[in-house]
Amino acid sequence: MDLVRLAQYFRKPQHGFNDFKNDRIISKYTIMILLFLASISTFKRFYLSPINCWIPAEFKRYKKFINKYCWLKGLYYAEQKYESFALSLEDKQEKLIYYYQWMHFYLIVLILLFYLPKVLWDFLTIKILDFDLYNFSSALTLYQIKPCEKEKILNYLSSIIKTPEDQDSELINNLKKFYLYKSKFKNFGQHSKKIFIESDLSQKSVFNQIKKTSLILNYFLIKLINLGLSLTLFYVLNQLLISESDRTFYLREIIDEFSNGKSELSDSKIFPNLAICNVMIKEVNSYSSNHFYSFNCVLPFNLFNHKISMVLYLWILFVLIPFNLIIVFKWLKNIVFSLSNQNYNFVRDHLIPFGYLKTETDEFLLKVFSQYYLNSNGIFLLRLLESNSSYLTTSDVLSFIWNKFKIKIYN
Repeated sequence: MDLVRLAQYFRKPQHGFNDFKNDRIISKYTIMILLFLASISTFKRFYLSPINCWIPAEFKRYKKFINKYCWLKGLYYAEQKYESFALSLEDKQEKLIYYYQWMHFYLIVLILLFYLPKVLWDFLTIKILDFDLYNFSSALTLYQIKPCEKEKILNYLSSIIKTPEDQDSELINNLKKFYLYKSKFKNFGQHSKKIFIESDLSQKSVFNQIKKTSLILNYFLIKLINLGLSLTLFYVLNQLLISESDRTFYLREIIDEFSNGKSELSDSKIFPNLAICNVMIKEVNSYSSNHFYSFNCVLPFNLFNHKISMVLYLWILFVLIPFNLIIVFKWLKNIVFSLSNQNYNFVRDHLIPFGYLKTETDEFLLKVFSQYYLNSNGIFLLRLLESNSSYLTTSDVLSFIWNKFKIKIYN
């Protein structure tokens, strides 16, 4: 009943962690950067003049109207070597651009996209896998600030980390038999191998194997989504920001231009600083009803949009892609090649300094403990715990579970 009450206590609005500290830091700063850029973009859009068109003296009274009209209806981009009359009406329509007005909304969409993997991770862990990691983190916080509740909290943490009681009974029975009859076996290694074979046979189904690694597999899926999102955005930004068609890598363009002594980057093909706007004006004393006029306009807002995109491009290239690649390859290596060894080494490194492994039997039990009693999900939770607390806290929790495991075998 204590565990039930403790679990109910944790089921309040949660503000804890449910992921690794490094993941959370990268995600936090990515969203903060996007929020900052979106805030500045919104401010410049609504409180400063995003466009300034050159207005002839005879149209000074139309200045506000022309600026607002050009901003809303769109401008077309023409290279400086062309005069406005050198383009036909069809060419002007083809070069018409509208999207720059919505830059702050694009940034908000990016914020939602970068936040989506976290929402998906919450859904998978809580709704699908039934691992409420926020409760797990709340218990850890309570463990650190309420020593008087230490044993209850350790019981709660161990109930989440280790294999459920109804699934570890066969393993415990095999180990009890081993302790009861081990004096009859001259070859310790042969009998320990027999225990492993029986444990493997009892858990050989694909469903059991997937279930015992479900947290790792889903975490790996989320990291793949993060990596795919970063690579996709990098490719899109790279294609949009390149100003010269013969280049393939925007970073090279940045380096070349600054190394040549240019203080400003070349105009982006999607964020032109200079544009032309066609306005139809009806004059009172004119026999013809409408006249088309072309005005040269400066877009200081686009200069800022270009810099925003460049900052985002560099952040993705130098932070998000390397970080996600390292995480993906690290866990892929663990899953494919050495997951059981990694789990064993992790547990061993946390128990040896406290003198828990003194005999050959303890070493054997440790392998069973890490591979079957805790399994990959339990080790993943311990890694999560260590990432958000400390080595000593993790060792304390692991020692508690280890002692309970040995008590079950001896009794």
